[in-house]
Amino acid sequence: MDLGWISTDSMSAADEFREPTGVERAIFELLLDAPFVGRDEIREQLAQCLVRAIDEDGSVQIKASGTKAVVERRIPVEAVFTDSDGVFCHILLHVVDGLVNELEVYKDDPSRVIDVLDPSAIRLYDYYGNATEIKRND
Repeated sequence: MDLGWISTDSMSAADEFREPTGVERAIFELLLDAPFVGRDEIREQLAQCLVRAIDEDGSVQIKASGTKAVVERRIPVEAVFTDSDGVFCHILLHVVDGLVNELEVYKDDPSRVIDVLDPSAIRLYDYYGNATEIKRND
């Protein structure tokens, strides 16, 4: 199965870190559209990171280095999209001890993510303030 940002055929090689795909990099950039404390340091970390698949929904562990980011929350930014079955899916960027650690993808029900991820269909949210949708100029 190919979800666009991860091929589950490569799950057997999940222990191996690799360069992020073009879609993963596009998602990183989309998440960095949100204004949040530590964003510049996280952008620097993601520019040189490696990733490895950790589940079939597209979550990846991130191996990053560089200047540590001072963030106010472990998850400074979240994005949401609607799967083809109408169920919301979430994309969370985790930061642990100042370093980006995981891009988590999960669905609001126990089924697997169906759609090929289209970065233009993602709605971006910022948890600082009132968690309102951030408007992007696509």
